[in-house]
Amino acid sequence: IIEDTKSSLANNQSILLIGPTGIGKTHILKHLDRALPNAFYISSPSPIKNMLTQICDKISPEWRKQIKTRASTKELADFIVKIKGAQPPLLIIDNLHNLKVPDVDIFINLLGNFTILAGTEETSARLKQIWWKFKQIEIKPMSENSAKELIHYLTQNLSISDYEMLETRIISLSNNLPLAIVDMVHQISHRPVITPDSIREVYHEAGIRYRDWTYIVVVIWGLAIMFRFVALGTHSFEGYILAGFGTAFLMVMRFFMFRMR
Repeated sequence: IIEDTKSSLANNQSILLIGPTGIGKTHILKHLDRALPNAFYISSPSPIKNMLTQICDKISPEWRKQIKTRASTKELADFIVKIKGAQPPLLIIDNLHNLKVPDVDIFINLLGNFTILAGTEETSARLKQIWWKFKQIEIKPMSENSAKELIHYLTQNLSISDYEMLETRIISLSNNLPLAIVDMVHQISHRPVITPDSIREVYHEAGIRYRDWTYIVVVIWGLAIMFRFVALGTHSFEGYILAGFGTAFLMVMRFFMFRMR
């Protein structure tokens, strides 16, 4: 991935790394920030004015003397394009999915004048104008062998009473996500000896799979409302009460579903 990215950036092609949380996007972006000349890492594009201010600081530390106080985001973006110079910095922008829809035009203006390396968790439809401008590289979870190599590397200086047990637990809970593996090893790295009891305490949310029941609840809710009208039309008092209880129960379920998101 790193070599493919470097090759594309050398041809001034903007790159978008896509993958879920913990897959290693930020790790790669920060690595390339250190490895590539004239690169500039920005942790998030939102708020957009904060990002533009950081770019101004990078290009021209004295920029505040050249632009009016309290300039708008559009004025800042136009000013950046004006002072970018013959060799503008490579912009490395993490968490691009945080970009707000009203800021799309400003970001497209930057894309037209800078080579940008960015990372995102998802390519949502609301920002499709942005995604089309990038060469997209999807980062997939590591293979099981690679995950085992990472675990071995991270635990090589630890005293572990049952290494196979630790390896099995981390693999099962990590979904082969590098950050999850690093976090779990960190949970026990301070212990002088890692016992089986310590291994059982290792935990990470990456291994928990959630199912979205929203559509099922909506369908059941619709059936409950339909049954209520049928009961009303057939003068079934008991059916009408049961349908009312069912609708109320689904309303409560919907409330807690949204609270847990």
